[in-house]
Amino acid sequence: MAELKRSLYALFSQYGRIFDIVDLKTAKLRGQAWVMFSEVPVASNVVRQTQNFPFYDKPMAGFQACKNKRKVFKIKKENEKGKEDPRITS
Repeated sequence: MAELKRSLYALFSQYGRIFDIVDLKTAKLRGQAWVMFSEVPVASNVVRQTQNFPFYDKPMAGFQACKNKRKVFKIKKENEKGKEDPRITS
């Protein structure tokens, strides 16, 4: 896991189960990341709790809680089969 993903995981895992963390390194999207939680209420709580939270000396902003049903369904189905989710490591 890259440093940014480890830092995001450490910060956000205290709020609830994380399905995935996506950070892109393209010039246009540099400094942006998406954290997917297992439950929408958890994600909504994170949005409220972390607005303007200092992260790497910059305030977090521009959060939006949403569902990616297809990805969540796929991960839940994999977990039901007893597979561990390799994307979630500590």
